[in-house]
Amino acid sequence: TGSGKTTIAGLVLRLHEPERGTIRLQDGLALHQCDRAWIRSRIATVPQDVHLFAGTIADNLSLFGSAPSERLVAAAATVHADTLIARLPDGLDHRLGERGGTLSSGERQLLALARAVACDPELLILDEATAHLDSHSESLVQDGITRLLAGRSALIIAHRLSTIRTCNRILVLHHGQLAEQGTHAELLAAGGLYADLHRRFEAEAAVEATTAL
Repeated sequence: TGSGKTTIAGLVLRLHEPERGTIRLQDGLALHQCDRAWIRSRIATVPQDVHLFAGTIADNLSLFGSAPSERLVAAAATVHADTLIARLPDGLDHRLGERGGTLSSGERQLLALARAVACDPELLILDEATAHLDSHSESLVQDGITRLLAGRSALIIAHRLSTIRTCNRILVLHHGQLAEQGTHAELLAAGGLYADLHRRFEAEAAVEATTAL
């Protein structure tokens, strides 16, 4: 906590600029040379605290755009949000209050993932997208994330190691510094900070499972 993970995501989106150094795209182009609107049109972000707007489900999935309903339905089905939408009165035309207050945190997260699919981003940023979810909701959201990641680059920020263990490259931040990097297997074999976090995560999961029984 507080090591700079969300700050990195903000830098990628150019919500703020680095005080020193340069962030470059894969082709070497400096990020600060790119138009903000161009950058953000290619990125979808799913935060821990999802913001839903007062409006219909369709409005929220398309961000008040003109996407055809077929595209929105397909996006929802990709991340298992279609079952939720089918239960709501009027389906895609169901109206939500500010922040979607009548929905659970898991349901709001599924709609946020469906919104990301509908945007068809080149880069997906997940910022603690599975935090504070019950086990059933997390299972649905995690499977939705797996489907959403297919064919896309992603920057995944997470404390729950189950969310990131399949990533191609894991960066471990500690006190604002890059402490370790590698794959899940490499970091476990190294026996450092990540391995320690993993042992604690496994111990906590075992306690939760025993408590549930």
